[in-house]
Amino acid sequence: MRFVWLLFVFFSLPVLAQVLPETKMASEYRQCTSKKCRLKTSFSLAEYYMEADQIAKSQQWLEITKELNRVHARDTMSYYI
Repeated sequence: MRFVWLLFVFFSLPVLAQVLPETKMASEYRQCTSKKCRLKTSFSLAEYYMEADQIAKSQQWLEITKELNRVHARDTMSYYI
């Protein structure tokens, strides 16, 4: 029985040690120093969550991306095409 338990622990450790992509990207976002880096990472996180069908989390990261990408305030002329 002890041998089976040791095998279980031995083979489950690599699975538990894996870093999830969203955790990795979120830590990259926190470590970004430039606005361009934050913009790229937040959009990548939004894309990741969109592909994983986690729409609410994707929307949160898109809102962060939108806040980072404010070039100028919107006025009536910006909508005129």
